Amino acid sequence: MQRDRIDLKRRKPARSSKDLVLVVHSQEVEAEYLRWVLRELGTYPARLLAVEEPGPSLLDLVSAALEAKRSEAKKGSPFDEVWCVVDGPLVVADEEAATRARRFDIKIARSNPSFDLWLLLHFTDHELPTEPAELREVLEQFRDGVLNLRGLYDAAARRAADLRQLHLGRGTQEGNPTTNIDELVGSLLESMRKFTGEVATRKL
Repeated sequence: MQRDRIDLKRRKPARSSKDLVLVVHSQEVEAEYLRWVLRELGTYPARLLAVEEPGPSLLDLVSAALEAKRSEAKKGSPFDEVWCVVDGPLVVADEEAATRARRFDIKIARSNPSFDLWLLLHFTDHELPTEPAELREVLEQFRDGVLNLRGLYDAAARRAADLRQLHLGRGTQEGNPTTNIDELVGSLLESMRKFTGEVATRKL
C-alpha cells in the first residue's frame, strides 16, 4: 500500500539557511511530514538524514547521528541540535542507545505506538492504548484524499503535552499512546527564529 501523502501547497523558502538542526529518521512518513514543515516555515534550518537499513534500532539511529554530528563539528559548522525520530515503545535494548544519546547531547523524539499518533493528534484527542494498525484506521477517518494539517500544529502540540502529563501522573512515561514530536517541531520553529532574528509568524 502506498504511504500516506501530505499534499500541501509548497511555499518557496524566503532565504537560504545553514543547517541548524539534524534530524535522523528511518520512515518515509516521518521525512515527508518534516519536509512539509520546513517548506511551510519558508527556510531550511534542518537537515534530514535517513537510515535506510531495514528496521534500524535506536542505537543505529544514534550512531548515525553521532557520526554526522562529529563530521560537521570537524568542518567548523556544528549543528545546534541533533534529533533521532523513532517509533514504538521503549525496550530494554534501547537503554544503551538512550544513555549514549544523552552523553553526546542527542535528543530523541519517540512516538508510541507509531508516528501516526502525532498526525492523529492534529485532529482529535487520543488516550487509549492502540496498536499501529488500529491507529492507522482511526487516522483514516480524518482523511479526505490527503491529510490537511495546516493550522493544526498548536492543537496537536497541546494534545501531545497533555498525553505526556497523563503518563507522568500514572508513572508510565513513554507509554502507549505518547509522542514528543511537538518538541522537535518546536526546536525547528526556534531555529528559524534565531536564524531570521524575528519571531516566526507562519502557522503550521
